[in-house]
Amino acid sequence: MVGASRGLIETGTKDQIKELTHIGRYASHSKPLHHVHADPAKDWTPDQWADFWKSYENEFSLQKQSFTEVVHVKHGREHKHRVYSLLLPSGSCIRMDNDFIRREKLNRLAEIRTGEPILSGRHNDAVIKALEAEGKTAQAQILRDAGLEGTRTRGKLKPQERAQQERTHIDKAGLAVIVLKGWKGYNPDVLKEQLKAHGCHLAMGDKGPVVIDQTGNVHALNRLVNMASKAEGKPLKITAKQAVDYVRGYDLPFYADIQKKGKINERTLPELGTVQENFFIPADLPGSLWSEQEHTEHSRPDEQPDRRQTLTHRPDTAVTRNHRTATGSNPVSTKP
Repeated sequence: MVGASRGLIETGTKDQIKELTHIGRYASHSKPLHHVHADPAKDWTPDQWADFWKSYENEFSLQKQSFTEVVHVKHGREHKHRVYSLLLPSGSCIRMDNDFIRREKLNRLAEIRTGEPILSGRHNDAVIKALEAEGKTAQAQILRDAGLEGTRTRGKLKPQERAQQERTHIDKAGLAVIVLKGWKGYNPDVLKEQLKAHGCHLAMGDKGPVVIDQTGNVHALNRLVNMASKAEGKPLKITAKQAVDYVRGYDLPFYADIQKKGKINERTLPELGTVQENFFIPADLPGSLWSEQEHTEHSRPDEQPDRRQTLTHRPDTAVTRNHRTATGSNPVSTKP
């Protein structure tokens, strides 16, 4: 749904994004747009939303900047995306120094205000120090009491990978484990069969072999091997060239041909059989508030840990986060 906006002539979301992009052409900076995503664990009141956006704009001096907003409803509650223009009348752009730390600080404050469980981030100590410097000693103490001081949480996935996983319900960690097992067999035929058993297939990408998951999204083979081996504590650091050598002599379909057609079908991948059409979604805008976070012991017992920097809880992604699968379940798919 179309949300709030400011300083724009157009009305629809797509047209407003185009307008912001056009405005950004006059900037002296290569990234004149800023994307922010807020996803609370429960429905916020209009006043709570207003407080969050006011604190965000005050922190980054965005009070007079043009923006567009879109509202999503997922799992029965709202979350919002905003894209701000950073362009100033002088042609320069608003500086976003240390924005990850500052955004974590804003999220901790929002959790305190709304009674959300306190999440652990990657910059906990810096957040506590910043709060004390601003005179917010009570809030800093709340974070200490929640066990955040001296801790640091890092995620297993990059923000774009996590966003893709949220869209497709494909557990990249589980997929990586399957690929590593097949890789260790030094037999691409074995790997192909193992992937096929989980609805995934091998293809040749621009730089090397890739794995196409059940939804048609693509993952570099060597990166999956590296991801799973690192989780085992024995990183292999396989290069794209080594992955090419691994499948040399095997007739793999080209992913570029599949993508050009916009779908996977029997003509492009005969071994797939008939499958549904897959639409290729462009990468998310950079700068969203996805980060490496988890719940503290103060989380409600019926909720699973979530490492997103924004305020949310997603029990259906627990398999991804914990690298575990239920007996007899598909270790690739996290969809219920």
